[in-house]
Formats: sequence, structure tokens, C-alpha cells
Amino acid sequence: MLPIAINVFGLAAFGWLYNNLTGHPWPHRLVVPSTQHARMATAYTHEDLEVVLADWNEVLDVDIDDLDAIYQALQRQVQRREGQGG
Repeated sequence: MLPIAINVFGLAAFGWLYNNLTGHPWPHRLVVPSTQHARMATAYTHEDLEVVLADWNEVLDVDIDDLDAIYQALQRQVQRREGQGG
């Protein structure tokens, strides 16, 4: 078990060091938007989404078009919920 523990510790330490040296702190910290910003549903463009992803400087295993579709579906769900007196 000692070799496995050493490998696990080594991989975790290397991952922590790499992420912090490249500006991606680990563990990731959740950014919670204020309620006021969460309620502001405004139109956005595909370019806006690209700018946000570039600002985040993160590797996401999802296509930008899929993210766009998810966000649009989320906006529709919120509008339905608020329309029902939610």
C-alpha cells in the first residue's frame, strides 16, 4: 500500500503545484453571483460567450455550442418559473 500512497500523494502534489503555477488555483473556488446579477436576464451573443470562456482561461470538455444551448434552456426555464409566480 505504501507505493500506492506515495503515487497518490505525488500526483496530488504535482497537480496542486502545476495548477497554482499556471494561475488555476486548486481546489477550484466557487464564484457565487449576487441575486441581483442572477435575475438580470439580458441578451448575449456567441462572441460574449467566447470572451467569458477566454477570461476564465479554463479547459472545459464541452462544445461552446452546447454551452450556448444549455444557457438558453436555463433562461427559458427561469422565465417559465417566474411566469408561474415562482
